[in-house]
Amino acid sequence: METIIFIETSKRGSSREAVKAAARLGFITVLFTEKKRFLKRRKEFPDIKQMIHFDKMTEDLIRTEISQLQIQGKIINAIISFVDPFVSLAAQLSNELCKSNISVEALRNMEDKTATRRALKENPTTPKFEVLQPMANITDFINKEHSFPLIVKSPLSNASKDVYLVENKYELKKAIKKFLKIYPDQQILLEEYLDGPQYLVEVLVHNGKINIVA
Repeated sequence: METIIFIETSKRGSSREAVKAAARLGFITVLFTEKKRFLKRRKEFPDIKQMIHFDKMTEDLIRTEISQLQIQGKIINAIISFVDPFVSLAAQLSNELCKSNISVEALRNMEDKTATRRALKENPTTPKFEVLQPMANITDFINKEHSFPLIVKSPLSNASKDVYLVENKYELKKAIKKFLKIYPDQQILLEEYLDGPQYLVEVLVHNGKINIVA
């Protein structure tokens, strides 16, 4: 029973379309999810053969469930995720258990915006940025010279959540305090504001060849 495991998905979008594509190709599709509502709406996911719910997904629990699937006789061909923060973990497990060859380190950088900015800092298209450490002196940081407007964001959030435009030091202080209240141990990323349209391009690089896929 050739099987592909998907770690989390959404109701629509690329993560959902990937599951449908795997089902069309004849694979048994297994979804690991923290979303209990998906189990209640099971009939809306006819392309998912098996759905396994986790209260909180951890690497150890995921490995345990994978072992159970293998005991059931399922041959795991791939472990995939299109949903932060599981993308790099899925790639790591797929490389280890399915002999895949996915660039795990690049995916880890992608999941953390500060790591992404540092990895691409020599690229001329990368905006100017600064990282505020959670234990830094806020007053000293705010009183520094800043070129407003700025974008203030959480480096680990996704889908444009926890992103703020600040026009002055008062708004900057307000945004920083809000972040530290919600995420007291997390870094805060500040970027220069770039005016203009945003283009989202999904790219697959294989053996140095760049392929635009969406």
